[in-house]
Amino acid sequence: MIPMMKTARYFNRKSLLATLAKYIGPAEAGRELDRVYTLLGIRKNARLTPELYERVGETLEHDLGGEVGEAMARAVITDRLSIGPEDVGRFYESFLRMRRQLLERQRSAQRLNEELTHLKELYENVSDSIPMGLCSVDMEMTVTSWNRAMASLTGIPAARAIGAKAGELIPEYEPLLERALKFRKAVAENRFQKGGGEKRIESVTVSPLLDRFGALRGLALVTQDVTRHVEMEENILRAEKLASVGRLAAGVAHEVGNPLTSISALAQELSGAEGDDPEFRRRSLELVGQHIRRIGAILKNLVDYSRKSDGGFKASSLREIVDQAAPLLRLDNRGLGVELVVDVPDDLPKVYCDQGQIQQVLINLLFNAADAMEGHGVIRLEARRAPSGGVLVRVADTGHGMSEETLKQAMTPFFTTKPVGKGTGLGLYVCYNILENHLSRLTVKSAPGQGAEFSFILNAA
Repeated sequence: MIPMMKTARYFNRKSLLATLAKYIGPAEAGRELDRVYTLLGIRKNARLTPELYERVGETLEHDLGGEVGEAMARAVITDRLSIGPEDVGRFYESFLRMRRQLLERQRSAQRLNEELTHLKELYENVSDSIPMGLCSVDMEMTVTSWNRAMASLTGIPAARAIGAKAGELIPEYEPLLERALKFRKAVAENRFQKGGGEKRIESVTVSPLLDRFGALRGLALVTQDVTRHVEMEENILRAEKLASVGRLAAGVAHEVGNPLTSISALAQELSGAEGDDPEFRRRSLELVGQHIRRIGAILKNLVDYSRKSDGGFKASSLREIVDQAAPLLRLDNRGLGVELVVDVPDDLPKVYCDQGQIQQVLINLLFNAADAMEGHGVIRLEARRAPSGGVLVRVADTGHGMSEETLKQAMTPFFTTKPVGKGTGLGLYVCYNILENHLSRLTVKSAPGQGAEFSFILNAA
């Protein structure tokens, strides 16, 4: 308890006002006492008992102590400062200056606190407004933020999530979080999950949270339901594939028509007199079998190509994929006069891919090359080991090439330089998206009159 003066002259407002006024000025002393009297419910003209006087003194000391320190406040309230009359003016000015500075600091701190509160509310509003699940964790994998979309995707409210361990709340994302933490860089993947009895595809990205000095302070996880987007891409892929099959229809009729004509002629000869010769009959049946196998191979390639891909990534032989894709070029009328040179060594490492999708990439590139050469020229399809350890695939033609403006739009959906009805404008766009899903990139080099070269790299299995 603060020692107070024990004489009765201090037990009224006037004496308190006189004491405070010496140090902080009459106006400031009056305002301070009015505030304290109001706070304690004391009338201005009330006579103070010792107990009430103690309460007034303690309240004054507490208020002033926050501004000038406890020792200074106690000295002011008890009128125990050791200063002479000539020093009162200087002390008064110093006290007010100190008080003004402290009040300004308080106001500044209050403004900063209000700005911080505003920024926090803004962050929470933005975070809850975005349609993607967003959460963050610290270096101990403790959840520090959890937005509304994340709560909707997981069924876990923010009140339960914040402060909990990520491995307990979202164990399916834990390997991705640990990988981002280990390598200190963003990682991403598509995840297939069952949600409400239906397949759901999520695109998940985990990024490091760095402070202004570049030190890692935690991780941010963003997840988005991309099921419709993936289904749309699959539909575009399917449509482009069926368009290619339609282009092959005339070539199929031609390729199948020739062996059928031979089979028909042999059947007529076998039914005649020459059919009685055992050796002739044996050779004729062998030829019929060869033609039937040829027709079967043509139809099998076409059916395999048109069939919907199962989306399965696995270790695959690029040579086998090329062997399935290359013959289809001959089924297109514009590919009949084109020389196709295939240079794919058998000792290349297997690649990790979806065979059906890579076959479609090759078919689209071969068809585009044949179109660019208008049925005459050379197409080179080659593969080599890439410095990265994967396999580099190139498709080059001797066609009319592309201008710089055409190159800029080549991968744009529905952009085509072909006449109306001759192309969908989706071929290169589909190739680009397929390779992007394979963590690869389709690049092109071309110039007017110098042909074109498309290339991409597939990861080794």
